[in-house]
Amino acid sequence: MNLILVLSALINGVAQKPAELPPLTPQQQDKVRTLATRTQAEAKKLKERLEKRQNELTLLYSDYELDLKKVEAAETELIEIQKLMLENYRTMQVELRKIVSEERFLILRKRLDLMLQQGKPSPVPSEKPVRK
Repeated sequence: MNLILVLSALINGVAQKPAELPPLTPQQQDKVRTLATRTQAEAKKLKERLEKRQNELTLLYSDYELDLKKVEAAETELIEIQKLMLENYRTMQVELRKIVSEERFLILRKRLDLMLQQGKPSPVPSEKPVRK
């Protein structure tokens, strides 16, 4: 999920209907940018850690002589990393609700849902026309 793109669209008002919602204040924009950057950095770090541990677990399973204590420790650590990933996402969701109005959040939620259903980042229209 490309959180920066989605939250950027929210900041720039791309997802809003111009007559319905006022633009975010500069303070809200800064808070959303900071939240997005922090959340994405943490998610990247956790994903790398998760992949490393998954590879280690795969190596443990590749040996015929299975070291159950090492396997159980690796599995426990994988579960802990997954919990941290969920916590990171939940924290972002809670903080976002503190920054934006319910109306703007509902628009963002629709964009996130669509992005997740399609399995790819939501396109963010450019403010400048694309030259051909």
